Amino acid sequence: MLTQKSDVQSAFSGSSGGNPSGFTPNVTNQVKISKFSGNFLNGGGPVHVKYVDNTRKRLNDISQLASFADKQSSVILTEGSKKYRITTPDHKYDNLHQPKIRRAQLDKLKGLIYFGTSFASDNPITMDSYKTYERHQCENRSLLSHGLLEHILHHLENDNTESFVQQVWTAGTDGLTDKAAALLKIIRYTLTSFHLVFSNVSLLTQNHERTPFIEKIVPSLLALSKITGFVEFKWCETEFTSSKHLEISESDYNQRSGKYVDALGFLKTSNNMEIVIVEASGGQLKERIVHTTEDSLKLLECGISTLKKEAVLNKNASIATFKKLKVFAIQIIKNQVTLSELFMNDQKSWCFIDKRTATLPSSWHDRILLVQYLELVATLFDDHCETQHVSKQLMKENLGLILNEGPSVATMFKD
Repeated sequence: MLTQKSDVQSAFSGSSGGNPSGFTPNVTNQVKISKFSGNFLNGGGPVHVKYVDNTRKRLNDISQLASFADKQSSVILTEGSKKYRITTPDHKYDNLHQPKIRRAQLDKLKGLIYFGTSFASDNPITMDSYKTYERHQCENRSLLSHGLLEHILHHLENDNTESFVQQVWTAGTDGLTDKAAALLKIIRYTLTSFHLVFSNVSLLTQNHERTPFIEKIVPSLLALSKITGFVEFKWCETEFTSSKHLEISESDYNQRSGKYVDALGFLKTSNNMEIVIVEASGGQLKERIVHTTEDSLKLLECGISTLKKEAVLNKNASIATFKKLKVFAIQIIKNQVTLSELFMNDQKSWCFIDKRTATLPSSWHDRILLVQYLELVATLFDDHCETQHVSKQLMKENLGLILNEGPSVATMFKD
């Protein structure tokens, strides 16, 4: 863009502009520019700029155009019947293949759910949490906290594919805590599974919704379940029950079928809290936006139902402790995996925040991308451990074994 007066004069002079001296631009040509969103000039209408044989006039016109361009991140140029969108480098776009909720739906949810996500950030607190989680992901904070990042990089950067699995399972674990050793075992199973999947890449079933989900996501969740011992998963179109139990009185106690999800993780407690809700939104070759938005809304509804059921079952516990209880949503869209958390903000609202996102590799050559996914798995591992602790705390408070400070959950349901 021309910003200096000398540059503008040089560009339009006959000596340096590649045109014969005394050249006058065609005054009949017009450049039509319209702003992509909002008012640009004359109520959002097109701006017609005529180049005339007047240096001062030309300089004023260009100065105006430059100032207009500085104020927007996107303009549309029209040539004939076609339009061309030109944007600045800092123009904001939605992240690719992330959870989505439409604007009209977000408007209805204002004040009920505060988002800190790729598609909405409408509260300073949730926005700060979202930015903090983004920073933690860039630092691989969960893997680093367990001392496993260098260990994983050592294996992923090893080009010896044939001995990869053997090296993963025979590497030393000296100096690791018991918790880190358990997480390492989950990571080993995950890496072994990916190594097997990429030994012979499927061609006919790549866009089948279940195939990449079962091959790439299920093994790590299964390992998480078996190794921690306090979470159990049901797979593929399993019925979500929390909402069904909560709404039974509304149907005059006629049993209705609930919604179905692709995977559902339960805490092994007396309440069987549905702690992890997983949805695979289509195959890995093409995203269907309707499917994505439906699953995003389903994860919200089911997560809220889970927390409401836990509130009903722990009425004598304190609100302060209940606000620490979280449910987790995992949504897979093409090759992107997003981990989000949902928890109570106050008696009238919830918070929903994206914690980690990961891009899954499409071949063994791109295996370094697994660092992102393993960071997501490590974060979920830590979240499960914390949620189990909070769940036990709620149970003790509900039984009167621990003295509550502040109002109880029961006060939220009083008229």
